Parts: sequence; structure tokens; C-alpha cells
Amino acid sequence: MTGAVCLMGLYAGRGPVGEKPDPRLDRMVRELVSWFRKEIRNNYGGIKCEEITRKHPEGNLLRICRSIMLETYLQSTRILEAHGFNVDRGRDESLTNMLSESNT
Repeated sequence: MTGAVCLMGLYAGRGPVGEKPDPRLDRMVRELVSWFRKEIRNNYGGIKCEEITRKHPEGNLLRICRSIMLETYLQSTRILEAHGFNVDRGRDESLTNMLSESNT
């Protein structure tokens, strides 16, 4: 979860001194947190490590944790794209494209 929020910050957070953070960042983080609380809790029995390990004491925790990380990464990229970011391009290229589109 923390890594996915950091990824969003790479695209929408404040860059150089004087630059303001993208106002979409807070909304995107809230969407990710809401998704995480619902989907991960439903699929894995909790959102904290101790809840998940309690729910799956015999399970392969490495596989479970890896799945949670992958699902969260994929959801974060879907949210970024839904808000106009191109995750296949770097932050600067995404911002340049968005600015040029808004000027047309």
C-alpha cells in the first residue's frame, strides 16, 4: 500500500521547489485506500499482516503477500490512468502531454 501511494506521488506529487502538487493526488490516494480496505479485506481476511496471517496460518504467506502487492500495484496504475496519467511514460512526459492537451 505504501509503495503504491509513493508511485502515485511520483506522478502527481510536488516536483521542484515552487511546483504545487497535483490536486488529483489526494483523490487518487483516497480511491486506492478505499479499494484496498474493501478488496484486500474481502479476499484475504484483513488489511494488516497479523490479520492476514491469522486468517491463513497454513497458507503460503510469500505467495499471499506477493499477490497483495501485485494487485495493489495494478490498482494504483488503473487509478493513475483513470485520472489522465500515462504510466508507461515518465512523470515529465505525462505532465507535458496533459498540458498540451488542455491548451488545445
